Amino acid sequence: MKLVITSAVLLCAFAGTAAAETFTFKSTSTNTKSINIATGASSGIGATFNEGESQVMSDSGKKSTTQNECAAWSTPPGSQFTTTGVCKFSEGGSNAATITFTCLADAKAGSADCWGGLRGVSGTRVGKNGTISWHQTQNPDGVSGVAAGTGMWND
Repeated sequence: MKLVITSAVLLCAFAGTAAAETFTFKSTSTNTKSINIATGASSGIGATFNEGESQVMSDSGKKSTTQNECAAWSTPPGSQFTTTGVCKFSEGGSNAATITFTCLADAKAGSADCWGGLRGVSGTRVGKNGTISWHQTQNPDGVSGVAAGTGMWND
């Protein structure tokens, strides 16, 4: 079984505002480790671990770069989604946040659509929550990928 890399990632601008703030991002990531186990003739389960970087543009025009670490694993047979996972990311200094997500992958196309929740854990986003979604594509090398998406921090 081949898991789609969670190009995760993603992520958000840390400028604080008094209202909800939207952002877009483009990410690159590299698979640092994979574990796959065959469970039958045509099925398997597995997990991937990735590291990457995101270029983020907030609705206010602020640009930033985040460093991302993600883990994703396959869901049980019959699940609505194909992958679930977590990411943590940081933007310089002490600004950090996490993502919990699910994806619906198209293994033949090497792509997936993902949705998740944001949680600020330190710096200017501490205690804040939001939502995020993205489309990711695995590169032909099978170990790297790209993602693009959008999100919103709620205040």
